[in-house]
Amino acid sequence: MPDSSEMTDLPRHPVEVSHRLRLLWIGEQEPSWIGLALQLDADGCLEPRFRWASTPSEALTVLRDENFDCVILSDSTTTRSPTPLDEPELLLQAVRGSGYSDSAIFITSRINDQRDSRLCALDCDVLVTPNSCDSPALLPLIRRAVSNAERLRENHRLSVVHQRRLVRERNEAEHLLQQQRSFIETLEGPPTPDIEDGRHSADESNRPSICKSSAVGPLIELPDETKEFYHELLRTYVIMGSGSLASEIAAFAKLVATAGVTPRRALQFHLDRVESLVRDLGNRSARHVMARADLLALELMVHVGEEYQQRARTSE
Repeated sequence: MPDSSEMTDLPRHPVEVSHRLRLLWIGEQEPSWIGLALQLDADGCLEPRFRWASTPSEALTVLRDENFDCVILSDSTTTRSPTPLDEPELLLQAVRGSGYSDSAIFITSRINDQRDSRLCALDCDVLVTPNSCDSPALLPLIRRAVSNAERLRENHRLSVVHQRRLVRERNEAEHLLQQQRSFIETLEGPPTPDIEDGRHSADESNRPSICKSSAVGPLIELPDETKEFYHELLRTYVIMGSGSLASEIAAFAKLVATAGVTPRRALQFHLDRVESLVRDLGNRSARHVMARADLLALELMVHVGEEYQQRARTSE
């Protein structure tokens, strides 16, 4: 492991500013741009654009009409008469309120802990220097401030994309659940048998059929312990996958068969649990939950079918 002296010799890559940096300076006097322009030129920024606003109202007007990469507020407390620029926190609040949310820097020659803490709370960097615009520390601070603003914009963009994806997946999950419920209702068959010449065949009227119910109907009540058991089983399956849950799935299938619940009704119960789980997802992916839930439903149906088949062979 390298020591501290070796660590200081490691190459560092400073953040580059845009080739067309747009900078707004807010202060009573227009600064001399020569020193900063030379630093930017050496840094590869060949076409910087500087604007100066002497009053808060002028600054807000400029910000309304133009976009800037960085706003610099200059301390004016060295003047004899107080001005609105003497309260940079209020000015920065007005700047933020105008819709500008990118990097901001406050340059002063005096230290004021209370003022500086309030500025930092407004996401503003503070540079204490007697050299104002000619300070060699200004350009690195601009680099960092612009980089942080770009990072915040990118994080916001990714957050919006993530939220939209979650909403889209949630809608897809609800649509898929509705399709699966429609499939269960389709298994019930037509509500009434075909009628020919206004007469029913005696065989058809006496034939036992699941078509006699007009809808899926109420689910056979399972004990609360069984419902809670399957809810936890579903959550574990979604998080961990099948893993070593085969015995738990088989045990639940046996409970279903013992209660006389048909595979169709068991699937309906499964969908109810999945719908409840999807509603409580929060920021988790609904697509992942639905994929795992479908695998669990498939495995459960296999176990329920085998359980009923085994009971049928036993009763013969």
